[in-house]
Amino acid sequence: MIRISILLLLSAVVFLSCKKDKPDEQPTDNQFVYIDRTPIFDTIFTIVADVETDPVQGGVGSDAADDPAVWIHPSNPALSIVFGSNKKGGIAAYNLDGQEMAYSVIGEINNIDVAYNLQLTSGTIDICGGTNRTTDAIDIFKISSDGTLDYILKNAPESGVNEVYGFCFYHSPTSDKNYAILCGKDGVVEHYEILEGQDSLGLNLVSSFDIGGQCEGMVADHKHGYLYVGEEDKGIWKLNAEPSNPNPVLIPFSSKTDNPNIKFDIEGLTIFYTSSDHGFLIASSQGNNSFAIYDRSMTNDYIGSFTIGDGQLDGTEDTDGIDVVNLNLGAKFPNGLFIAQDGENMDGSTEFPQNFKLTDWKKISDLFSPPLYIDKEFNLRSLF
Repeated sequence: MIRISILLLLSAVVFLSCKKDKPDEQPTDNQFVYIDRTPIFDTIFTIVADVETDPVQGGVGSDAADDPAVWIHPSNPALSIVFGSNKKGGIAAYNLDGQEMAYSVIGEINNIDVAYNLQLTSGTIDICGGTNRTTDAIDIFKISSDGTLDYILKNAPESGVNEVYGFCFYHSPTSDKNYAILCGKDGVVEHYEILEGQDSLGLNLVSSFDIGGQCEGMVADHKHGYLYVGEEDKGIWKLNAEPSNPNPVLIPFSSKTDNPNIKFDIEGLTIFYTSSDHGFLIASSQGNNSFAIYDRSMTNDYIGSFTIGDGQLDGTEDTDGIDVVNLNLGAKFPNGLFIAQDGENMDGSTEFPQNFKLTDWKKISDLFSPPLYIDKEFNLRSLF
């Protein structure tokens, strides 16, 4: 196990500055050439949601809904499922119309993620996993197309962090191994290798290190091999996602000290993929109910921010988790999907339990000039 101080960053800063002018910034797919944009600091754009999910199970005013994760159906993307964590008891499954399909009673599940094509003796499975504060451990479930979840872990070692919190999966493009990564409220990040090839999955802790402060939002780039971690009152850390030598670097303009559009806490993180090396990193800026967009290229340049405001549906406030899918998901979301947890679910003056808001990605793309990438064909499943 490796514990690495976050203070030893000088070499990482050099790494970031050297990456700035790398000639390999141009992708192989000319449709998604790198665009050197001027960051927008004086405006936060607004869009409206297209769909909202049924409210989570919980009382009005209860902080229950937390983190969404979209599972892409293997043969018909229109049948994809939005999983949403309920910190008061489990994971809900919603179709793309926002209707609840299933609810799995699990415990105080916090952040969740999905992964594809893990190997059992009986064949490959897709999984949904997350941090469970009831057991202070990771839970992993086999996904069924009807939204039901079946526990698939042979062992769930108790975490050594002070209260499990953030979570994501990572598929290494180098080793082809799958990992489950969590962070605790104390800032400690743990890497678990997922053990495959048996009749159930296992977990083996392979490394841990300390970010230094409370973190929750996490996302791994399965193509580039990076891990992004949101330290709630500091900014977004970019790290090597392999389970050694994390080399953390704080992304510029991810803190309220250098970006007026960021208001702490930094919460959910997600990645918009394309068939090229480019795309976007998106972060929830909870203090001003906005979402910050960064380029997914080596330097993670800040692009701009947007909010989901009131329309036919109410907007999002006090957002925790977010997710994004580039793929054409059928008639409802032909240009991809952005989804955000709504901490104050209102219908006029009436408050309901929290839920999740879904928006066509093209609305976000068209806020910027030139528009952000739209890639209807690249399928995240291909990276697993």
